[in-house]
Amino acid sequence: MVLSGWNGKDDEPVWWGGVELRPETVGELSVLQSVRIGYGGNSPYVAGDVKLFKASPILRDVVLHDSSAWGIDMDRWSRPVLSN
Repeated sequence: MVLSGWNGKDDEPVWWGGVELRPETVGELSVLQSVRIGYGGNSPYVAGDVKLFKASPILRDVVLHDSSAWGIDMDRWSRPVLSN
């Protein structure tokens, strides 16, 4: 799966807010797998392709690229498990 900004007309990327995972939407057994996420973080509250707020998902075989700041923007309570 590819999650990325796209203007619908050509191959130029468009910045978008990224993916935000919060405790209301993510359980301890949540998994993002085989995903490419790019050009995220263009939001006042999200500074990366993936924003974790009190969320600890498993990120397996995930490619994060061309973020506005960080690949993963997370708070001190988040504990993601990263694997390829």
